Amino acid sequence: MNKSVLVRLLIVLCIIVSLTAVATAQEPVEFVVRVGESFTQLDVTIQAPSNGHTTLMLGIHEPLIRLEADGSFSPALATDWSISDDGLIYTFNLREGVTFHDGTPWNAEAAVWNIQAGMSEEIGQSSIADYAPIESVEAVDEYTVQVNLSYADAKMLTVFTAGTNPMALMVSPTAYETMGPDEYAAHPVGTGPYQFVSWEPGVEVVVERYPDYWGEIQGNADRVIHRVIVDNSAATLNYQSGDVQVMYPAQATELPLMQSVDGTVVETVTVGFVELGLNTQIPPFDNIHNRRALRYAIDVNPIIALVYDGYAQPARGFIPPSSYSYSEDAPDLITRDLDAARAELEAAGNPDGFSFEVSVVAQPYRIQTLEIMQASLAEVGIELIIQSNERARHLEILRQTPNEANAGFIQILRFQPTPENYLITQAGCNPANLLSPYCTEEWEALWNQLAATPDPADRAVIIQQLDQMVMRDAISLPYVYPEIPLVYRGDLLDNVGLNGYGFLDWVDVIVKG
Repeated sequence: MNKSVLVRLLIVLCIIVSLTAVATAQEPVEFVVRVGESFTQLDVTIQAPSNGHTTLMLGIHEPLIRLEADGSFSPALATDWSISDDGLIYTFNLREGVTFHDGTPWNAEAAVWNIQAGMSEEIGQSSIADYAPIESVEAVDEYTVQVNLSYADAKMLTVFTAGTNPMALMVSPTAYETMGPDEYAAHPVGTGPYQFVSWEPGVEVVVERYPDYWGEIQGNADRVIHRVIVDNSAATLNYQSGDVQVMYPAQATELPLMQSVDGTVVETVTVGFVELGLNTQIPPFDNIHNRRALRYAIDVNPIIALVYDGYAQPARGFIPPSSYSYSEDAPDLITRDLDAARAELEAAGNPDGFSFEVSVVAQPYRIQTLEIMQASLAEVGIELIIQSNERARHLEILRQTPNEANAGFIQILRFQPTPENYLITQAGCNPANLLSPYCTEEWEALWNQLAATPDPADRAVIIQQLDQMVMRDAISLPYVYPEIPLVYRGDLLDNVGLNGYGFLDWVDVIVKG
């Protein structure tokens, strides 16, 4: 081979190597998050809060202000805010230089559109109740918005954080009006650090970093894939194969398989409770002594060991440890005491016990829980009859009016940034849980005091008092705080955790080099 040919070959080889290096360098930094539910659409205006949906949307959209884990507030699309002395006027100074992902500006006009949309029956399906106190909203100038309330509500700032109100996540008015509701529901446009790229229903949602994002984030991923894998066993297989790097929530019983993967990190978060909802309007649970007998007779330890594989702790009330209003000093009212249970049955007038039915969704771990309860309750003569139902029928039973069900298996496993939401499903004159309406003068007075108290520390004290009030009267039986596992590849990822809303903070995940 002559020298000139050799030189040309070397040049070609160098070009190929260089191009390969460039292509490799340009490969996007990405990771995959498992989503345990199938999205029906991607529109915050019509989607009631759910874990997977809200987790995704908190990276695409942003609220006026953010909620921190301790109940405090921090700036987001509003740099600061003020509240009038009478609590009726909220003024927000908006962040300048922000654009939506379609390039349109974020300003007072956009903020007013979003809040008014949330107030309307046409658009604000997921937020109209949260915005009920708002009488009007107006743009004072290009970057100042004034919200006028018809009555004071101390939790109103929380409404603007998107903690419980998805419409607080600002959408592009131009995109929504141009595309229309149906098309927009598949193409969300916000101001967040990541912008929507694609959605394959039942498979995955892909987002990419928005190059003109106004702020800074800790995460370094160019692309994040939210992969839908509803079945827990299938999700575990995807994790073992390396196709998924983050699992939240993960199934506790699947942890040994996931921990077999090198580099796996397991953390747990306690975000809610599981309860036996009791119908306090009809026998046998219209009698407080029967309710207390049930509480004393149930043994939660085998439930924690066998159903949750140790990933749970005995409940002390309706406020879980993840909430800033949780108190470790709260009296333990759920300790098993068979002598006390028998004394309560005697006081109720049925010393030999009683029988009752429990509606439950036909899932193995739920049935197993009730079977364990059956055994412990039988020791004092209480017969628990399992009524296994499909989910739709179970919900129908719990929501019927008047309610003729004795009891129901209920899970509240979604983190509530506003802690009183854990209680509103249990008590009050218009509770969401129709099994145990609890409307007393004592409750209403304290609830009204809470509504007029803005400081998180003061609110926490009142919420603790409300929690102990309903526990004292045993209106329902919360028995465990499940510990939800967060599993991820620590050898590949760093800074994996939850945000102040109790959802996976995928935005700040760092992909290791």
